[in-house]
Amino acid sequence: MKKKKTILILVIFVFLGVLTACNNNDAVMSHNSNDVKASKNNKSNVQITSVGNSDEKISSNNTQTIIDIENWNHSIKKFFYKGELLKIELTKQKTYPIFYVNHATVSKDKVINYYLDGTYLSMLKDNGFWNFEIRGIDQKSIRIIGDKEGKCISKIFLDDEQIDIQKYGDEAKLVLNALKARLIKKDNSSDYYYFRSPYNQNKHPKYDEDFYCLNPITYDDKSKAYLILLSRKTDTVATYYHAVLNKNNVYFYYDTQSYDYNEAEEVNHDFIEVENLFIDRFFIHNKNKDDNNLALKDAPNKFLYQVHVWEFDYSNNKYCITLSRSSDTAQNFFLYDADLDKFYRDGSPPEEIKCQNDVYIYIPFYMDDIEE
Repeated sequence: MKKKKTILILVIFVFLGVLTACNNNDAVMSHNSNDVKASKNNKSNVQITSVGNSDEKISSNNTQTIIDIENWNHSIKKFFYKGELLKIELTKQKTYPIFYVNHATVSKDKVINYYLDGTYLSMLKDNGFWNFEIRGIDQKSIRIIGDKEGKCISKIFLDDEQIDIQKYGDEAKLVLNALKARLIKKDNSSDYYYFRSPYNQNKHPKYDEDFYCLNPITYDDKSKAYLILLSRKTDTVATYYHAVLNKNNVYFYYDTQSYDYNEAEEVNHDFIEVENLFIDRFFIHNKNKDDNNLALKDAPNKFLYQVHVWEFDYSNNKYCITLSRSSDTAQNFFLYDADLDKFYRDGSPPEEIKCQNDVYIYIPFYMDDIEE
């Protein structure tokens, strides 16, 4: 009888254990089901999706982490080189991606240049103009803030520093416009450029080796200058210029390793060409004086002068010429349009020095220059 009671008690305990286990299993299933429902309810129209579901992790704060980069497909992926991405976190209802990369955050000038060459704008466009962030292994980050209505970048932050993208964008455009107006000219039938030559009236060259590809203008934060690279069409020869802005004036320098542009050589070959052209057309050298003293062709026995091209006026794309009389402080000013091959006496408006029967008819530089 005692044996039967013992067996009955054991059966009751086993039954209660099974019932408890079943109840616990129901609780786990119920919790998982709630998570699935919550996940479904939190779905939104996100710009970044992953096909590697087995390697996605969703944390309690609704951040989705993608670690299977190999199988993750999105158009923004092409902006990262193979192996660069460590993981991606999708935050703020999966509308704000944070891209974790395998290197330190890039420097300020590289951030500026990725803005100038359109890289960040292309990334923003591929991300549906939703904001995004790139975070390096140094835990510093680049944040791109988009303007959905304007389809553009409104702000860029390098860690806590806001980059003045308006300033750098405006300056780069100013440099590019100045470069095209003064030093290079675009070929009408291709994307190549050729160097202007005022002495030859900026004539179109005949040979392929005279054409160059204009690379995107970049900014160097250390020298506070914009760097220009022109690659020759036919080989690896390249020409470099540096551009420095001062009160909205653009000054070009030949390639230099110095960060002090007071010691660098300023681009002036075109100034020399305009000087020579002006002299050839209007002056003769006085035999009894040095080469810097010139006489007017129309008044060879009168006053002597010196010619100096001192500036390119970007407001009207003309060279500024000063004519100084050697015997006193009298000066007069002229302009030259290399595209039109025309000289003007400075004034409001400028007065063209006209040509008749291949002989220049001069507007007198000074009234006392006229022969009696």
